[in-house]
Amino acid sequence: NIIAKRYISKKNSSELIQSFMDYGSIICLPRNPKCNDCIISEYCVAKQKNLINIIPLKKNFKLKKTIKFTRAYIIINNKKEILVRRRQPNGMLPSMIEVPNDKWVENKKLLEKDKIAVKFANKFIQRESIIYSFSHFDLKIDIFLANIQKNKIIKHKWILLKNISKAGMPTIMKKIISIATN
Repeated sequence: NIIAKRYISKKNSSELIQSFMDYGSIICLPRNPKCNDCIISEYCVAKQKNLINIIPLKKNFKLKKTIKFTRAYIIINNKKEILVRRRQPNGMLPSMIEVPNDKWVENKKLLEKDKIAVKFANKFIQRESIIYSFSHFDLKIDIFLANIQKNKIIKHKWILLKNISKAGMPTIMKKIISIATN
């Protein structure tokens, strides 16, 4: 608890939380966790009680997840920057940085193009579609890419493409960018 208080940040709380989740997903794996690489393993109750090989408990049934749909729009400018914005402060991935995308819906027919996608509709090239799995639903994402002059889009935030990995984005957004740009 005392250690955790050192990391409280009102300014960068979403980035800190995302970094903890990313660290956990890389090190604290459900099968074969990397305890020897873990910098906080000395505080791990599962390791102390020798439970790392039995948790998480295996479920005997597979929960059928809801499927949601969206389209993500990767816009790269002439300076090798990518257009980003902040998510809403409520809902999934609150206040985190994202690429423009449509509102996530359960019925694909109800998808409405994001305002930026409507503005540059004829510039987008469709890339791959992926399915990203959250704990309680799967998100099917159609990915689109466009190259646009920076001066065509004003009053928006841009991040250098080479700095995406340290931009504090959720893993799903980094994956979308990686797929669109490779």
